[in-house]
Amino acid sequence: MRKIHDWYLLKQFTRVFLFSVLAFSVIYVTVDVFEEIDNFLDHDASFPTIVLYYLHSLPFILTYIAPVSLLLATIFSMGIMARRNEITAFIASGLSLVRISLPILIAAIIASIGLAAFNELIVTKANRIKEDIKRYDIEGRTRTSPYLKENFHYLGEKGYLYLARRYNHHSRTLFDVVIQMCRIVPGPAMSQS
Repeated sequence: MRKIHDWYLLKQFTRVFLFSVLAFSVIYVTVDVFEEIDNFLDHDASFPTIVLYYLHSLPFILTYIAPVSLLLATIFSMGIMARRNEITAFIASGLSLVRISLPILIAAIIASIGLAAFNELIVTKANRIKEDIKRYDIEGRTRTSPYLKENFHYLGEKGYLYLARRYNHHSRTLFDVVIQMCRIVPGPAMSQS
């Protein structure tokens, strides 16, 4: 009985979760297309390039909409069961409300851990590719050398802070440099030791 209940509840939860992820993704992309349409038209961006841009935007979009989708899936799946008096039937059979909602809680914890790993492993790379597509393929900017780093900052020895507009890693050269002396003021924890 309990395993049937768990699978039934997870099926309801997963169905609502996937539907809300799909719906929120479509809404997010639609709104973003209307915001970026002038930029796309001004730079004569091709349709395949725009599609590629939004395909690489999807991981970032998923990290924003997944928590809301989890919440909505929980509310709607439990609400649907309550409306059909299924929760009342489960409670009458001896299950507590906590035990009824345990599969959703476990699924949400697993999804949260998976989203954190997804954010670390995939989203950062996809965002970098998305920005490259926007800068170079859509807006037509010239590609810089892979050795150049823009807006470089480095905290050196003895509290010196090096700020540079550009840093060439290959030749180890800084351009438009500002050097600041930073004093580290001991906080309450540092002054006691």
